[in-house]
Amino acid sequence: MAAEWASRFWLWATLLIPAAAVYEDQVGKFDCVAPC
Repeated sequence: MAAEWASRFWLWATLLIPAAAVYEDQVGKFDCVAPC
């Protein structure tokens, strides 16, 4: 059961971390109308 939870956690982490990084990059570009 713990192994299943860990594998599911790592699956979500590997999917969400790059997506979050790309999202932050895009939002940062649009957010830069004011001085950063």
